[in-house]
Amino acid sequence: MSDRRAQNAVRDQLVAAALAERPRRRRRTTVGIAVIAALLGATAVAEATGLLAMGEPIETLLPADESARVHKYQPPDGTTLVVSAPDPNSRYGWGVGVYTSREGLDCALAGQVLGSALGLERDGRFHPYGPGVIGSCGNLDRLPLMSDYVHAPGPHPRTILYGRVGTRPGPLVFQFKGKRYTPQVGNGGAFLLVFDGVIGPADVKLLP
Repeated sequence: MSDRRAQNAVRDQLVAAALAERPRRRRRTTVGIAVIAALLGATAVAEATGLLAMGEPIETLLPADESARVHKYQPPDGTTLVVSAPDPNSRYGWGVGVYTSREGLDCALAGQVLGSALGLERDGRFHPYGPGVIGSCGNLDRLPLMSDYVHAPGPHPRTILYGRVGTRPGPLVFQFKGKRYTPQVGNGGAFLLVFDGVIGPADVKLLP
């Protein structure tokens, strides 16, 4: 349903990311932490106290010989996080950001969330996406819906169904194993569902 030239880009990028996290010891907080929180914000405090660790940005996860071909799908002005969902087995939930590509395509990018940033957890650190990480793109003027999947391996595997809806009438409802799921639709028509295990496109049905 999305532009076939860009489909599966995020899926391929995220397949290698594991959701396993290492236990981290909570350090003793002090009165000074409250002052830091007021000045720098909760994310900076969490990093300073060892509650989370920031890693280097992920500039791209595509092979070098493919990176040059995705220029048209890159977000020139960054990605705006619009919807998110928790993950009970990870300190980070999942989210979807939207952006308009360099050539005017409507794009959605899925990943783990820290604050308002999308990225991935690796070796206990959160690595935010850089401008070279692209989403799944299409033209919502021509498509009522564009969607894609991300398979995240690890001790608690996940399948993330995400995308954007255009002028489709009525609510957005999916069915999986006889149960209906109605995702929250955010700005830009972005939506997100997180399923346990690894499932495929044939397992989830979009209801009319």
